[in-house]
Amino acid sequence: MALYLVVWAAFAVAFARARSESTRRALGAACAPAVVLTATFAAIDLLMSLTPAWRSTVYGLAWLSGGFTGAVALVAVLLPAARRAGAIPPEVGAEHSHALGTTLFAALAMWAYLALSQFFLVWIADLPEEATWYLARSRGVWRPWATALLVGHLVLPMAALLSRAVKRHPRRLAVVGAWVLLMRPLDAEWEVVPSLREGRLSPALVDLAAFVAVGGAAVAFAAWRGSRATEPRTDPAVLRASLNYEAP
Repeated sequence: MALYLVVWAAFAVAFARARSESTRRALGAACAPAVVLTATFAAIDLLMSLTPAWRSTVYGLAWLSGGFTGAVALVAVLLPAARRAGAIPPEVGAEHSHALGTTLFAALAMWAYLALSQFFLVWIADLPEEATWYLARSRGVWRPWATALLVGHLVLPMAALLSRAVKRHPRRLAVVGAWVLLMRPLDAEWEVVPSLREGRLSPALVDLAAFVAVGGAAVAFAAWRGSRATEPRTDPAVLRASLNYEAP
């Protein structure tokens, strides 16, 4: 895990220090395979290992798409506050909010596609060692939990994001982003806990402690990074093009 974190941090720092659009594009092409591979290995080591007999080749990418969905939702939540605080240029407005809403819609669609593809493949194969993972998540309290995730993490936010009025209004988009952020830990709970407490919820303080520890570290890091520039000042041409963006 330390190696994974070093790789991810190195890429983040490299992007932050890139001084031209061409450099960022080259970094993106070089970093994408490594990020996907390390995220897949991390998902296997941390989560798939909780059910040793179960395996899925799409599991890592599904988790990566869920994390990306949460990241985009967080940006949507922070956008109105950043505008009020003057942390971003005043030119950032409805066009950028529309693009952000479209990106969140696409992220939700990718998460759903990978999750449903995994489920259908397991269902069609009907192999006991693969079906066990889903059986543990369809018994007791986890059956209505799965239904709630399907409705809350997919149907409701995607229905809201079909509205152009929602996507072009930063505060309305922030509400949708906050809802998606609420769904992310519920999805994590459904993924992890049934492997430990099949058929029952039985919340423990260690669950909250883990969430607070990881979340607190992320918030602290973001607050530290937030003291720096929030716009690409090293590349004026890209900044001008970004501020003049018009949604198609």
